[in-house]
Amino acid sequence: MKNRLWFLAPLAGLYALVMEIRNVLFDRQWWSSVVPTIPSIGVGNLSLGGTGKSVVIDYLISHLKTRNQLAVISRGYGRQTKGFILADAQSTAKTLGDEPFQFYRKHPDIQVAVAEDRRVALVHLEKTTPKISRLLFDDCFQHRWVKPQKMILTTSYHRPYFSDWVLPVGRLRELSKGRQRADVVLVTKCPKDLSDDAQLAFKKRLKLAPTQPCFFSSIAYAPQLIGHNKTLDVNRLAGKKVVLITGIADPDPVVEELRRLKLTFEHLAFGDHHAFTTAEIDRFRKYAEDTLLVTTEKDYGRLLPQLSDHPRLYYWPIGLEFVHPKQEEEFLAWIA
Repeated sequence: MKNRLWFLAPLAGLYALVMEIRNVLFDRQWWSSVVPTIPSIGVGNLSLGGTGKSVVIDYLISHLKTRNQLAVISRGYGRQTKGFILADAQSTAKTLGDEPFQFYRKHPDIQVAVAEDRRVALVHLEKTTPKISRLLFDDCFQHRWVKPQKMILTTSYHRPYFSDWVLPVGRLRELSKGRQRADVVLVTKCPKDLSDDAQLAFKKRLKLAPTQPCFFSSIAYAPQLIGHNKTLDVNRLAGKKVVLITGIADPDPVVEELRRLKLTFEHLAFGDHHAFTTAEIDRFRKYAEDTLLVTTEKDYGRLLPQLSDHPRLYYWPIGLEFVHPKQEEEFLAWIA
C-alpha cells in the first residue's frame, strides 16, 4: 500500500483538485442544478461501489410504492444502449443495466428509466408520465446536474469513507467532505449485534453536522434461494456442491454468510457489473448436474438469459435490516 501510495499520490491529488473545483462551481451556482418539481430522494455514495445502495433503493421502493406513483431514474451503468429508455416487458439487463433491470424485474408496477444525463430522463418522465408523485434517483451523489430534494449518503461499516482515499489510490470519487451535501447518512453492512457505544464511536468518525441524522443497517438474507420457477430452502444446502458466482463490488458479505452456514463452496469472483463471456457461460454449464450455481440478484439478471435452461441456477435475495427497530421507525418517519 505504501509503494502504491507513493506512485499514485500525485494523481490522487490532481483528481481531488479537479473534483473540488467542480463542486465549488455547483456550490456557488456558477453551474446550476435542476431541482425536480416532483418530491424526490437521491441515494448515492462517495466511493466507486460496494456500499449497498441498490438494497437501499429496493427498500425505499417497497415502502413508497404502496401509496405513490413511483419512478426510479438511474444512469444504467454497463448497459449496451444509449440515451433515454423506459423499462418495459422486453427490457433486459443489457438494455437497462443490471441494477435498473433488477428494480424493474422485482417491481414491475413502477416506472424505471435510464439515461446518462438524469436531466433527460427527468424531462421525459415529467412530459410522458404526469401521474408520477415520487421520484428516486439511483447513484446520483456526484451527478450534480440534478438535485433531489433529499439526499441519502450510504457508506459501508467495514470500508467507511473516513478510512478511504480518493482515486486512484483508494475508491473515493471525491473528498470525504462531500458528505456535507447529504441530508441523511446510512451506514450499511453493519454487524447485527453492533452496540450503542460502537455506533456512537463510529458516528463521531463520520464527522456529521448536528442536522444530519445517521442510521445503522445490516444485510438480511432471505431463507430461500430463488431460481427460474423454483425455490430452495437455504437449510437444504448442507452437503451439496455449491459454486458461488459474483460480479459485484463487494462479495465479502455473501461469502461470509455461506461460511457462517458452514458450507463448502467454490467462489468464482468477477468485477462489478461484469459482462459474462461465452467462454465463462460455457464453463458454468460444465459443472455437474448435482452442483448448485448460487449468485446475487443483480448477477442473476445477467446470467439467466444465457443459463435459463440450467436446472440449478439460483440467486439469494437480500434486504435492508436496521440494527435497532427504533432506528427504522425514525428513518421511515424522516422519509415520510
